[in-house]
Amino acid sequence: MNTREYETKFKILEKTLEEQQKQIKKLQDIQELQELHSNYAYLLLARDWEKIVDLFTDDAVAILHRRGRFQGKEAIIDIFQKVVKNNSKGKGRDSHVAVQPIIHVDGDKATAQWLMFVISVDSKGENENIIQHGRHEMEYTRINGKWKIKYMLFTSPWPREIWSNPTLEQLAQWEKEDKHPYENRNNFPDSF
Repeated sequence: MNTREYETKFKILEKTLEEQQKQIKKLQDIQELQELHSNYAYLLLARDWEKIVDLFTDDAVAILHRRGRFQGKEAIIDIFQKVVKNNSKGKGRDSHVAVQPIIHVDGDKATAQWLMFVISVDSKGENENIIQHGRHEMEYTRINGKWKIKYMLFTSPWPREIWSNPTLEQLAQWEKEDKHPYENRNNFPDSF
């Protein structure tokens, strides 16, 4: 091989290495996003609201099925502390399982869809065991090297049923109008 052939091969190897490094970074990002979402589900089970809110950006938006739209860490922690903490209260414990993620990473931004199962079990047998399914539609952003939740929409059931309220159109309208239709409601349903 002459010098020119070596230079050509070297350039090909450099390009291949660069592409592989990009692929490895993307896989690392996907793994970090899976860990972030798993931590979210675990912290729901542990009811550790202070740590949950740290998973969100300062201006995050969370739309929780039948609960409404909440923007900013203060509003998000408020809904967890005042409402979500009472889910299954006195009826046993619930667990949250996030499965089958579809994650797309684009630099410091990412989107994902997760199937979610909320399993409420009464170990005493006094209440009916419930399995609720839904879907998380997520947007993430990387801040100072760490992934955070920027947007979360929880829809249940998923796929949507005709009887399930609010509709996706209502959720989109709330987003446009920056409304919290349930913010003054004290008697929320047990499931979200």
